Amino acid sequence: MINSDVSLPGAVVAAVLVIGGLSVAVAPEVGERLARNSGAIQLCEKGLLKELEAAAMREANAIETPPAPNIDLGVVFGGLLGGRPGSDAYMERYGPQFKNLGDAITAPMRQQAEQAREVARRKIEAIEAQFRKDAATGASQCECRAIAAVNKGHTSLAVFTASGGLVAWPPVGNFPAAMSDPTTVAECKGVS
Repeated sequence: MINSDVSLPGAVVAAVLVIGGLSVAVAPEVGERLARNSGAIQLCEKGLLKELEAAAMREANAIETPPAPNIDLGVVFGGLLGGRPGSDAYMERYGPQFKNLGDAITAPMRQQAEQAREVARRKIEAIEAQFRKDAATGASQCECRAIAAVNKGHTSLAVFTASGGLVAWPPVGNFPAAMSDPTTVAECKGVS
């Protein structure tokens, strides 16, 4: 039998409180499942990887590598003397000496250029290493973003849960947008 001590309005209030309390309690789990099932985390990881790759490419392309100077004085003098009587015989005899002289003159410049190319190579390797490190933390950052979006949308998730999915306020309907919110991105930037 039904106890007559409990009134109908009291029972409704008790039911609303119980459903509301349970909804608030399970809202984070519902939010995490919605984020995973909507594909927002995978979309975040792909987008983050593209951003990191583009940034690394821009940074690597900004590094200038100087060309090695190469002056062949034999060719220069051959061009200056070309077509004159006796120039072919002269260049056959002295051409290698002019080439060696040109190599000796440009040796310090080639050495500096080689050092600059080595520094540029090390910088590019450092950029690639940083990219690999950042790419490895991409999943963690996206997980952090999903958790932050769930935490910020706790109330709307509780309403979604309590209404049985009939009422869907942001971020419920659009987790990718909630996860790419600038404050959420900044909050999860250093997560590894």
